[in-house]
Amino acid sequence: MRRRSIDAAIVLAGGLLLAGCQSGGDSGPIAAAPEAAQMRPEPGVIDGWTYRDSQFDPHAYHKVMIDPQAQVYRGAGADYGSLDAQEVQKLAQMLPDETIALLKSRDYLTDTPGPGVLRLRFTVLRISTTVPLAATASRIIPVGAVINLGREAMGKAGSLTGNATILIEVRDSVSDQVLMASQRLVSPGAFDLESTLSTENTARAIAKLVAEEIRTRLDKATGRS
Repeated sequence: MRRRSIDAAIVLAGGLLLAGCQSGGDSGPIAAAPEAAQMRPEPGVIDGWTYRDSQFDPHAYHKVMIDPQAQVYRGAGADYGSLDAQEVQKLAQMLPDETIALLKSRDYLTDTPGPGVLRLRFTVLRISTTVPLAATASRIIPVGAVINLGREAMGKAGSLTGNATILIEVRDSVSDQVLMASQRLVSPGAFDLESTLSTENTARAIAKLVAEEIRTRLDKATGRS
């Protein structure tokens, strides 16, 4: 039975690959925050939009507070497919959880607002689901491997693997002023096989990527890189 399931997945993957290759361009930011109207495209980033306060100096900050509860946007433009509310919240919660876990090792975290302290809030705007087995098979069959190599080279997600559109708000912890807001369509690496096994695995891989990017930016701002 397992062999038949894998064979069926390979056939399905082959049939869906070309459809999965087609990807639309940037459609503009989702109006999930007041700053969305002031967001500008992020050069070289697919569906990447950023608002940045002209007075924001990241070098003036050395600690971070992270809102422990992820937010789920339910307004116009939100899309979670067949996922129910509980599933969406579970996947969204991986973002602060993974970021907190990673930043603990770098002594960046604090629970106390104050000068030099940023506050980060995560909001999920959209989640597309992974097609289990078929997504994995698409990395193995020859035509799938070639297509996914091309997608990786263009900075796109692997075929049949889900993604998430997220909003990260960066605020001053004292004034609560929004210093930066970034909206991103985030996907695992095209050949991250573990992320193809389920939508939950995909979401965890995305959360880890986001956490690593935040750590890298903090390292640069504080001179640790």
